Amino acid sequence: MDSVEAHRIDSTLLDIKCLGHYLYFHGRGVSGKPQILCALFESGGVRTQRELGDRFGIKASSLSEVLAKMEACGYVVRTRDADDSRKLIVKLTEAGAAEAEAEIARRDRFRAWSLSCLSPTEQEQLQGLLDRVLDHWKQKDWKELDD
Repeated sequence: MDSVEAHRIDSTLLDIKCLGHYLYFHGRGVSGKPQILCALFESGGVRTQRELGDRFGIKASSLSEVLAKMEACGYVVRTRDADDSRKLIVKLTEAGAAEAEAEIARRDRFRAWSLSCLSPTEQEQLQGLLDRVLDHWKQKDWKELDD
């Protein structure tokens, strides 16, 4: 590979990395308070603590810490299941539902804005190109690159 091609690839990969970083931090991560609030809201306001942990792949201790902070803010309440005292039920409060609705609205605004610099045709082209790259990456046994 010549230096021009290497530079182009490095630049493209850096852009992809920056986009991922931007989405992660401005999208507020993958398993924090906003995601939990939205998941509760979208499921009718009630889930078991275990269901939330399974959905987000969070260890029980880490989830308990996040939920304790959410409880302190008045967004959720946790109670023991009447039929099985081992289960903790997490219920969204009115304040939590309002916060979830605000988060959903923020996400909708971001979604509408995020690719507005591209025409619908360009958005389709970008989606096609990203799909091809992702499919290409998924086909590779990454261990082979280490050799």
